[in-house]
Amino acid sequence: MEYFGLKLQTLRKKSMMSQVDLAALLGVSRQAISKWERSEALPDLYNVKKIAEAFNITIDELMDIEIKSIDMEKERNNRIALAFLTIPGVIVGIAGLFSIFSFLAME
Repeated sequence: MEYFGLKLQTLRKKSMMSQVDLAALLGVSRQAISKWERSEALPDLYNVKKIAEAFNITIDELMDIEIKSIDMEKERNNRIALAFLTIPGVIVGIAGLFSIFSFLAME
C-alpha cells in the first residue's frame, strides 16, 4: 500500500500539481489526496481510474511500482538467502580440499 502513495505523490509533483489541484481534478477532498499519499488509505477503483486518466497512464502503470518493488524485495531476500546457503558449502568444499591435500601429503 505504501508504494501507491509514493507513486501518486511522485506523479503529482512531476506534473507540478498541488494536492488541492489534484483533488479538484478528481472531485475529492485535499485530505483524501493527503491520506492516499501518506498510505493511510487507498482510493476506490473509480478514483484509481480517474487518477490514471489524470496522469495519462494506464491503471497497470499506476499500480506497477507496487508489483516491481515487491518483486525486487523478494529477489533481494532470495539473493541474501542464497548467499548464506552458499557460504557454508564453500567452507565445506575448502575444508574437503584441505583434507585431501593432507591425506596426499601423508603418503
